[in-house]
Amino acid sequence: MVQDQAFRLRQMTRQRQARHSAPSRLLPLVVVTGGKGGVGASTIAYQTANSLTQTGHRALFVEADLDRGSRVGTSNAGLTLVDCLQTGVPLLDVVCETSDGTATIPGAWAPSRLAEYSATAQKRLLSELQELRDRFDVALIDLGSGRNEFVRRFWGAAAMAVVVTTSEPT
Repeated sequence: MVQDQAFRLRQMTRQRQARHSAPSRLLPLVVVTGGKGGVGASTIAYQTANSLTQTGHRALFVEADLDRGSRVGTSNAGLTLVDCLQTGVPLLDVVCETSDGTATIPGAWAPSRLAEYSATAQKRLLSELQELRDRFDVALIDLGSGRNEFVRRFWGAAAMAVVVTTSEPT
């Protein structure tokens, strides 16, 4: 095959396009859930995020257990994950830092409204979580023990699921 003068330039352009069209790094989403309430899934999710933060990693704790309410309060503006889902408040506006330095997206008690949070709203939320990939190394998502569609969509988006169990009979 005869190569013209622009062969190398075309080859370099293709290589550059391939590099830039490759998907960027995804923020690993780790969902933490329990087989039933009270097994410690929320504690494990939060303490893992906190431990990662204390050892220099950029961890984000997302309180998505809307059956149990907030354990860590609200953002400085009083916003929670529910505000993102209901009104489209940007997720970054809800991120706050707890007293021990853990970056957190606080939740709120809203079990009767879970059906209102459409797949579209949650897809936007998950997309906004991915936009935080340059700020955080991992997001730990507390899902509690729910099994509804809201929870299942998080499972589907997760890189890893941690299921907390107990040997105590129910």
